[in-house]
Amino acid sequence: MTAVPTIPPGMILRFATDATVVFDRRYGALQARRGETRLVLTNLDATVRDLLAALRSGIDNDRLAELRRQTSAADLLSQLFSAGVAHFVAAHPPEGRDSATLAYLAAYTRTPEIALMTAQAATVAVVGLGGLGCEVIKHLAALGVRRLLCVDHDCVEASNLNRQFCYSPADLGRPKVEAVVAYLARHAPGMEASGRQRFVENEADLSDILPAADGTPTLVVCCADQPVGQVELACLGAARTLGAAFAFTAMQIGRGYWGLIVSNPAMREAERFFNAAWELRASADVGTVQGAASWENSLLAAHLSDAIVRCLAALPPRSPLDCVISLEFSGPSSTILTAFRPELAGGGPT
Repeated sequence: MTAVPTIPPGMILRFATDATVVFDRRYGALQARRGETRLVLTNLDATVRDLLAALRSGIDNDRLAELRRQTSAADLLSQLFSAGVAHFVAAHPPEGRDSATLAYLAAYTRTPEIALMTAQAATVAVVGLGGLGCEVIKHLAALGVRRLLCVDHDCVEASNLNRQFCYSPADLGRPKVEAVVAYLARHAPGMEASGRQRFVENEADLSDILPAADGTPTLVVCCADQPVGQVELACLGAARTLGAAFAFTAMQIGRGYWGLIVSNPAMREAERFFNAAWELRASADVGTVQGAASWENSLLAAHLSDAIVRCLAALPPRSPLDCVISLEFSGPSSTILTAFRPELAGGGPT
């Protein structure tokens, strides 16, 4: 049996076609990952053939449970090296801020360092710092995005504190842009965050502030909810003018919407979509949602943030791009109701 090379904590191995194995000496465990599925392989005695089959079929936990015995992870790793189906990709010190993120990215790309560097080099503008905007900003900060421009006209109110976790009671009455920049200074000191207090109604409201960020935005994210349809059109127009990608998210009680638009044909489709929303608001007097819950904001923002991370890191699009998706929430789960796809993505509404 081939001797196991010296393995630093967090060693990442490419295994099979679209899977990885991570060995973590801290826990003496192997973690096998394929797509969205991950399994810790502590004390698993499986032949290379069985483990390969499990990875390729999506890691069936019941099947792997049948293989569990009392063989060390190091012995299993020796089998993988002997068979020539595993090889070293990268090693990341466990103390590093980005080590867990790199391990995650390694499940989807052979060059996780490049993916992370690409994402962190982005400049992102977020318009709207409410329940959804705060959640998206937290995920951007956790990813390590270096430059962020925040835009909002409002001040922190007591009713915000049930879901907008970038703010504390000490921030009541403070402009949201100031409170968010202060929050990021504490939690993401490496981020260059700036804020502009402004109500956005049209593209002109953004034309003088987005290019003023330290670098042209890579992505413009609309998390504002007023004026319905009009604010999305303003952000979409600004993104198209700057050559940036565009994302948006909006919330109703029990239902939410999010989208990520990267191509010009899809931006034209999205423009028609938001114009229709604006006309509906004008004719039906649709206002903002009066009630909002933190868990639904978090679920919706997580869907969008997954797509944003993949877009910024140039990862394969497990999350759809060029789409507008509606979700209905039921407890801790969500159900996709509609997936609007422009012609470029292969059809109309589905």
